[in-house]
Amino acid sequence: MKHWYFLGKCPLCNLREDTTFHIGNFCFPLCYRCCFIILGFLFGFFLLHQKIIIIQHSLLLVFLLILPCYIDGTLQYKFHKQSTNVRRILTGFLAGLGLALFYSILISLY
Repeated sequence: MKHWYFLGKCPLCNLREDTTFHIGNFCFPLCYRCCFIILGFLFGFFLLHQKIIIIQHSLLLVFLLILPCYIDGTLQYKFHKQSTNVRRILTGFLAGLGLALFYSILISLY
């Protein structure tokens, strides 16, 4: 619950002010990566379920879409390699697309 103290001052997910959108003095509650994971998921889910794009259900593709986000996050956390906001946006969006594809695979199984 201590994270709520930071609402509007830095993102709740990583508590780093430099990794998120700002509107005036208000800091968005999610970092770029988390925002773009959500946006990528919504975009991918819309494309897949409106039949705008047809992709064969492949767990390998899911893995390949999520892998860059995993690698970037691991490099940051374990090896203290600084990521850029552009890299966070790209890897987050790809991971969101991968999660949408994974979710559509799960839906098609039932």
